[in-house]
Amino acid sequence: VMHTLKELASMGHTVVCSVHQPRSSIYSMFDKLVLLAGGRTVYCGPAGTEASGYFSGVGFPVPSSFNPADHFLDVISIDQRPSEKEETTRRVQMLQDAHANANTNSQPGGTRGEMAGGRETILAKIAELSQETDEEKGGKPAGSTGAAMNRTVTAASLSGGPDGARSMVPSQSPSSSGASGREPHQPTGTFKLAPLSVSLPLLLRRSWKELTRDVFALGIKWAFNFFFTLMFGFVYFRMDFSETSLQDRTGIIFFLAMNQAFGATIGTAQAIPRQLRVVTRERAAKLYRVFPFWLSTFLCSLPLETLPQILFGVITYYMVNLRHGVNHLFVFVAILLLENFVGIAIGMFLSSAITNVEAVPQVAPAVTIIFLMFSGFFLNEDSIPAVFSPLKYISFIRYAFQALCVNELRDAKFCDGIPPGRPCIEGNDMLEGYLHFGNVKIWENAIWLAVEIAGFNILAFIVLCLRRPAFLSLQPPKPKEGRQGTEFASLAAIDGKRAEEMSRGEAGSNGKREGISRSRDGEVAASEV
Repeated sequence: VMHTLKELASMGHTVVCSVHQPRSSIYSMFDKLVLLAGGRTVYCGPAGTEASGYFSGVGFPVPSSFNPADHFLDVISIDQRPSEKEETTRRVQMLQDAHANANTNSQPGGTRGEMAGGRETILAKIAELSQETDEEKGGKPAGSTGAAMNRTVTAASLSGGPDGARSMVPSQSPSSSGASGREPHQPTGTFKLAPLSVSLPLLLRRSWKELTRDVFALGIKWAFNFFFTLMFGFVYFRMDFSETSLQDRTGIIFFLAMNQAFGATIGTAQAIPRQLRVVTRERAAKLYRVFPFWLSTFLCSLPLETLPQILFGVITYYMVNLRHGVNHLFVFVAILLLENFVGIAIGMFLSSAITNVEAVPQVAPAVTIIFLMFSGFFLNEDSIPAVFSPLKYISFIRYAFQALCVNELRDAKFCDGIPPGRPCIEGNDMLEGYLHFGNVKIWENAIWLAVEIAGFNILAFIVLCLRRPAFLSLQPPKPKEGRQGTEFASLAAIDGKRAEEMSRGEAGSNGKREGISRSRDGEVAASEV
């Protein structure tokens, strides 16, 4: 694993990993080493023999046949046992001071050989790393003001910090900003979100990988769709245009509409919960807004859900011999596309509202079945109870089923098997007398499907915005109450006798002394010694 990670890093990939107690073979692959103890640097430089030589120079040589990594950890760690804590603390303090003194006393232009034990300043390391970066990107020297290194470190001030710690503050080169036309970088403490042109391509790539990662599951899903396509095609194979085919045609149209609804809704409902944990952390870090994440997930779901469904729908159309004519085929495909888009939008809404990946497969089919009940096939619209009647207006399966039936039956004549002299059966009779779809217009249903596409996508976006990471706001500490002079605020836990002793500055019966000290802002606070 470590060999693979190092090869990836050498190819230019960013690799971040944690190695606990690396064995000697893994330690030998390290190029540079930084050792910290108590938040302060103990060693920063090349790994291998130079690190071992540095510790030998400060009095802690690596024993023979001993893993250097284990030795370094032992030397810079504080033993918490009472008998060893003082000595190990003194040792770690000495190592910290030795590294700090080495950086203070050495000159920026010096080489490793001029410093005892192979130690070099952090300033020299920055110059070295800058030169390596320039050589890798274009062969320019470290002092170049090219695009590879717009800012060069020319000086550093070492200022004493708390507990003797030192901090290095690099200064900007005078020519760096002028030569490159850029202002020097100054941290402001604020974060700038990545623009859409940057975040959207990256999120598109990640969403596509997430949705297509499980190739086996994706193949099983498409295989089942192809299986049902063949089943529908052979069960309703080459229907004629007779009176008896009217029921068969409405049946296959309903199955196609139902298959589109279930496939798109259930397939998309698991898209967001898979990524939600990572996205929540990234949004908390203010890397990007919710819009590029929502848009990338929606765009990646379209080809995976739409193309197979439309392909299988067209195959079924010709196998079962639905209504002839290019215009009817075009309307058929357009209505299936709109229905599929609504299913994807509903899936996006459910996946935004449900964070549990295991719960999505149970909730998505239940929601689709509710839409299915009010589609107009199982239950006549006039028979729907008044309390449930509004649900039919949001059933996208109803709009798709009505439009497909009108496209198939309106003004169509079914004359196969009709004796001479008897009039042909018209599809309008089926629409008006049995299905009650006589007043349905295809373009109106298409508009309602488009409205549902926009509505459910907006709901999904709103839910994602509401699910943004929330943190408790920092509140300023409440000021302590006190009294000026020699008066002391009485406390519930202190009886009157003890308060009197405290105000006189006398010792209590328990052997403790209590006094009153004035704080920096003039308030009086009781301090117990």
